[in-house]
Amino acid sequence: AATPIAAAAETVPAERQMLDHIVESIPQMVNAGTIQWQQTGDDVSYRVRGTGQTARLSFSERGGGASELTFGVFPSAEEALAYYEERLGALRTLENSESRDNFPEPNAFGGGTYGSDAIFVEDNVYIRVSVPRFSSTAGDPLGTYSQSVLEVLAAAVDSFSG
Repeated sequence: AATPIAAAAETVPAERQMLDHIVESIPQMVNAGTIQWQQTGDDVSYRVRGTGQTARLSFSERGGGASELTFGVFPSAEEALAYYEERLGALRTLENSESRDNFPEPNAFGGGTYGSDAIFVEDNVYIRVSVPRFSSTAGDPLGTYSQSVLEVLAAAVDSFSG
């Protein structure tokens, strides 16, 4: 018979196992060109989103900027895309969003009074890079930050065996 711990482990959905692996793979510091985003140490915020789950991590940088990374893992690419489309329509920062050629499709970048956001879907994973507070003198925080996050995500997904 399975031990209670083993039985509990067997009931964790594959999506949550993958999400936990992604969260554990995010470094304490994410290099975004001249900006270093440092995890704040705040608890990771997990949420059930329809058929998937999301996890949000908080970051800050020396100039006083604040950012959040959200990863969502869904049972299928279609469900991840549906969540992407829902968020695209709901986020005020993406009301006048644009797609950038040097990023995987689909992607949306936008910003304004409420900060700036970039969202992506890679297979069954949704990604949001959110920068609600940042010094405008330091330029656009999304490009290099998003690139770094997508590289970390790719390595995490490649190393996941669920």
